[in-house]
Amino acid sequence: MFKDIKRVVRYYYLQYTYGQYVNNGICPNCAILFTDGISQHNKAYQKEGIVPQRNDKGLINLLDKGVLVKLKASDALHISQMPYSKPFVLPKCRDFVRKLSQEYEDSCRSRQLTAIPIELSSGTRTLESVARLRKNNANAIGESAHLKGKTFDVNYRKFGKKNKRQVELFVKILHKYNQLNQCYVKFERNGCLHITVN
Repeated sequence: MFKDIKRVVRYYYLQYTYGQYVNNGICPNCAILFTDGISQHNKAYQKEGIVPQRNDKGLINLLDKGVLVKLKASDALHISQMPYSKPFVLPKCRDFVRKLSQEYEDSCRSRQLTAIPIELSSGTRTLESVARLRKNNANAIGESAHLKGKTFDVNYRKFGKKNKRQVELFVKILHKYNQLNQCYVKFERNGCLHITVN
């Protein structure tokens, strides 16, 4: 409980001190680097993935059974409010998120940079939440990869324009894992990197 409060305080401290959470950041070369389309993201679900759940009750049931696990915040990872999804994913996805955020934090530290927390803005959705989202978001599709447990979004704008070196480091690490075929990534102009763990 105390650790969670401490992380939230740190998040807002960084927001105030560095001004990096202005929603106008730039993701350098992301439109060129991250072009994996729907069919590529769907490849990750040929051998594993959950059956899309009708509502949150279904996701919570899978969480209780241990099929899904909850993503947890850290110094390098912030879980934002998710009105259309839950921060519940398959263990393989959680492990990837941990690895990605830890490598990013270590890279910042080695360069004496403040690690601006990676902002996860979306996790696993339900059929009901996808239907609600499609009314408000032109990017949302009915057969969303977010229904299956290994897809999440990172809000790249939350890094902010003042922290270009941190953004560049994060993009470099994510691109490395994309090239190693460990994840599929789609750049979205609405501020998100749509990521599916392979």
